[in-house]
Amino acid sequence: MIPLYRDHNNIFLMDLKINGSWIKAVADSGSSMILVSGSDCQNCTMAGEVSKVRYGSQASRVQQETATITLDTYRYACNQNFESSVAAMPFAADKKCLTTQANLNVALDFRGTSKYNIVGLNTQSEFLKKMLPFSPRAYSIHIRGMSDARMMLYRPGIDCHVANHFITDGRGMVQIQGLKVNGRDADRVARSVLVDTGSNALSVPSPLYQSMPPRGHLTIRLLSVKGKPFRLLVPYNKRNYTNAQVLEEAQSRRIVVGVTFLTGYAVGLVQQGNIHYVTLDRLE
Repeated sequence: MIPLYRDHNNIFLMDLKINGSWIKAVADSGSSMILVSGSDCQNCTMAGEVSKVRYGSQASRVQQETATITLDTYRYACNQNFESSVAAMPFAADKKCLTTQANLNVALDFRGTSKYNIVGLNTQSEFLKKMLPFSPRAYSIHIRGMSDARMMLYRPGIDCHVANHFITDGRGMVQIQGLKVNGRDADRVARSVLVDTGSNALSVPSPLYQSMPPRGHLTIRLLSVKGKPFRLLVPYNKRNYTNAQVLEEAQSRRIVVGVTFLTGYAVGLVQQGNIHYVTLDRLE
């Protein structure tokens, strides 16, 4: 189990040691790479070939290199109802250090609205593959409140069991079965949803945005691999212009639900060979 810490933007960060230097990075379910600012990575070689990467609305010029990554974790025993069970912080005696070699992108600049270091946790996550080298592997972020979240790394079906699996494409998106705004059916102009712990906004297609009252709740209906209906309830306020914005996306056919709107949920991913599942559950 890995403690997470909220910053001033309502984004949850984790502590990570790279080549001997501690940094803070976003636990980001919306991307797959490890990206670190060159100014934060004091012991990076900065000798690789320069290329450009894009992630969400951001872009950076980067140099790739292999680095030693160290993570402080805590042992945690979960029960059959892992996703919704109470996850108390273990004692210091349960602390365990994990170290591995991983490929990372050292950012020379940041273009966009944020300048975060990133630990990507999406379907092709370098971090997850290196920390848990054998498939199946999984993570889950329990978001109990805006100042209370932690991440679990585990082997599904061996260490822990999760409640709801949803088939995803190669980008971590889940097909939407239905939409409601304030309890009324809405046109399914959005085809898929991404739960994105690296964002603090709710992004919706323009036709849906125009039909939404200034405040209310959006209900996103999903279907698990076992055929069980699941409803992701997203309260919103269009007049919130700080860390819970509702954004209108003109050309999009997807909904992106940022971490601010995921309080009370466990969000994760299972990698099983070439098959990936998003996991979602309500926390008790």
